[in-house]
Amino acid sequence: MADDVKKDVKNPPCSPRSGAPLRPFNSVTAKQAQEASVKARNMRKAMRAQLLQAAVDEGIDKLFQQAIKKKDMDLLEIVEKSLKLTGLDFASSEDAVHKLDLKSDNKVTASGPINITFSDAKAEP
Repeated sequence: MADDVKKDVKNPPCSPRSGAPLRPFNSVTAKQAQEASVKARNMRKAMRAQLLQAAVDEGIDKLFQQAIKKKDMDLLEIVEKSLKLTGLDFASSEDAVHKLDLKSDNKVTASGPINITFSDAKAEP
């Protein structure tokens, strides 16, 4: 650090977005941030499990059947939001997640056409 930079302890630098005082990032603050992250992740996991259990206890499957039979859009919207909150919707499922493994062998000449070929990564030996 340059010696000409003064540290203003009474007026620390602030975040441009929130205006919150910024703290220097070092091994101590990194460890604190990691611990806070793990705690928050565990709390979210526990809350999702509780929400899922509450949905199962209330019979979300029965509500879904009722909504379809009665063509009740309000009830269907409640079921849909409940499924999203508990992670049971299609967007949260493994079927919706696609992993792409892309490999490229680029052999391009200046005057020839370019052919792009896609193949399934699982099909290759």
